Amino acid sequence: MTSSRVLASTAAMLLLVYTVVSAQQAGWGPARTVGPFAGVAVLLGLFAVVERRSRDPLVPFGIFSSAALRRANIGAVTLFGTYISFQFLLTQYLQTLAGAGPDHRRGGDRDAGRTERAATPTGPASRTV
Repeated sequence: MTSSRVLASTAAMLLLVYTVVSAQQAGWGPARTVGPFAGVAVLLGLFAVVERRSRDPLVPFGIFSSAALRRANIGAVTLFGTYISFQFLLTQYLQTLAGAGPDHRRGGDRDAGRTERAATPTGPASRTV
């Protein structure tokens, strides 16, 4: 694997994560946010160019020519995205509307003692250890 492929893909992903995380403070419109997104596009474009010229690419672009595979990938991404967003929205609902805090669990702490006693050996087995 050539270092240009590694550098381009790693730098693009790190810059993307940094930009999305820092956009919360800067906002989505300023040059401080838009500039790094442009940098991500350039780095991913560089990665694609290097991959197309490579004898053994990490991402063979020929797989995108299959219509069935494109539909399957779109379906998988849609299903995964709805699953993750459902978990986030359910957590938000439980914490804000249902009144459950982040440390709320069914039964509270009253079952903690029972769990600890069940995990502690008693009787003859405890004396042999």
